[in-house]
Amino acid sequence: MTRQACYTAQLLPAEGATPVEAAISEEELSDASAADECLSVVRGYVSGQWPRQRDVDPRAAGFFQVRDELSVHGQLLLRGDRLVVPAALRERVLTNAHAGHQGVVRTKQRLRERFWWPRLDRQVRDLLKSCEVCSQHDGHVRRERPPLQPIPLPDGPWQRLMVDVIGPMRGPSSERYGIVLVDMYSRWPEVALCQDATADSICQFLETVFAREGVPLELLSDNGPAFRSGRLAEFLGRMGVKQTFSSPYSPQTNGMVERLNRTVKEAIQSARLAREPRSTFVRKFLGEYRVTVHPATGVSPFVLMRGREARTILDVTPSDVTPSGRAAEDRAVRQHHQSYQETYRARYDRTATAAPRWEAGDRVRVRKPGTGRVEGQRSVQVSRRTGPVSYRLATANRIVIGDCSSSGSWKLVPMAAKMIIGTLLGLLIVATSGVLPVVVSRYRHLRSATNYHLCVMSIADCVVGLIMVVYSWLNTF
Repeated sequence: MTRQACYTAQLLPAEGATPVEAAISEEELSDASAADECLSVVRGYVSGQWPRQRDVDPRAAGFFQVRDELSVHGQLLLRGDRLVVPAALRERVLTNAHAGHQGVVRTKQRLRERFWWPRLDRQVRDLLKSCEVCSQHDGHVRRERPPLQPIPLPDGPWQRLMVDVIGPMRGPSSERYGIVLVDMYSRWPEVALCQDATADSICQFLETVFAREGVPLELLSDNGPAFRSGRLAEFLGRMGVKQTFSSPYSPQTNGMVERLNRTVKEAIQSARLAREPRSTFVRKFLGEYRVTVHPATGVSPFVLMRGREARTILDVTPSDVTPSGRAAEDRAVRQHHQSYQETYRARYDRTATAAPRWEAGDRVRVRKPGTGRVEGQRSVQVSRRTGPVSYRLATANRIVIGDCSSSGSWKLVPMAAKMIIGTLLGLLIVATSGVLPVVVSRYRHLRSATNYHLCVMSIADCVVGLIMVVYSWLNTF
C-alpha cells in the first residue's frame, strides 16, 4: 500500500540560509541568563519564597509546577541537573541539537539530558516542521513490515554484532555503498562509505573496527553474496568470530541493523539536501547518534560502550556542578584511585633508594642508563632543581632536563669520582714508570740500545700518566 502525498504549507528558512552550529560558553550562558527578565523573576522566587499560584508573575507561570526542583547557581537557573536556557539562546541550542537532522524523539532526548525550559517539546516539533532539510527527505514514509521477532539481549557490549550493506547510492564513486554495523547490546553504530560492497571491502571495514573496539563473539548478517563468501568466512574464522545468518523466511531477525540502515539513508539524503560532503555528514550523524539516549536501552550507546558520558557542544554546565546521579560514583572512583596510588607507591618505595641531591652551580655529567654513552665530552652546570629528582642543566647551546630516577630516564652523574679515579691512575702510571731511576742510574749508559729503549718507554709512560691527570681535571671544570 502506497501512502498518498500530503501537501502542507510550512514555514521554511530563507533560501540559502543555513543555521550555524556554535557551542555556547558558560560566560555567554551566564550573561544571557542575567539579562533574561523572566529568569530574573524566577531566580528571585527561588532565592526567596514562591507566592501563591494566582499571585505569580505571568512570565514565571510556566515554572510554578516545577518550583521544588529549581535552584540557583550564580546567574544560572537549574532544574535538578539540567540548565534552564534563557530565551535568547534557545534557538541556538535547538539548532545544535538538531545538527544531525534526527527525528523529533531523538532531538528531544538529546535536549532533555542537559536542558529544560517551558514548552520545550512544542518548540522541538515546530523546529522540525520548519526544517527545510527534514521536510524534503522521505524518512516519514511508513513502510509495511512484518512483526519483529524479539532477540535476547547479549550479556554485554560488543559481543554480538549485526552487519549489512546499503546501496548503490547516487554520488561520488568512492561513496556509492555503505557498510553498516551495530552492536546489539549498546546499539553502538559504525558506518563506512566505500566504492563497492565486496567481501574484501567488508573484511577491511571489520578489521579496522575490530582493531579499535575489539573482536566480538558473533556476527549476524543476511544471506547476501558478500556475506556468504569464503573470503569473509576465512577472515572471521581467523579472528575467532562466529558467523550466523538471518533466516531467509524471517528477515526481521536482522531488523535492528535494518532500522539503522534507514536512519543512515536519511542522514545521507540530508547531507545532499544540506549540500555538505557525505562523509562529513555521516561522521556528524554517528557522533550525535552515539551520545543520544536510545529508546531500547534508556541510555546512550556511548555510555554502554565507554562507561562514561560524552562531552558535546551542548555541554555548558559549570565545571563545579556535578550531576547528582554521578556524585556517589565520582566519590567511589576517587577513593579507589587514591587507595591504588598509595598501594603502588608503598610497593615502589620498598625497593627505591635515596635520590642524590645537587644544588645550583654543581657540575655534573649526563648519561643514559643501560647504554654506557655519555652525552657530551664535558661536564655541565646545574642551573636549578625543577622537582624532587629532576634538574635543569645549562649548556652552551641548549637546556637539558635531567632526572635521577632509575625508570629509564636520564641520570645525573657527578664528576668528582671520575676526577679522583683519573688522577690516581695517572699518578700510579708515573710512579711505576721508572723514569727517575732510569735517568739517575743509567744516564752514563744511554748509548746502550737496550737501556735507551727502556728509557724512552719509561718517559712515554710518565707522559701518558701526566696527560691522564690533566685531562681528568680539565674535563671536570
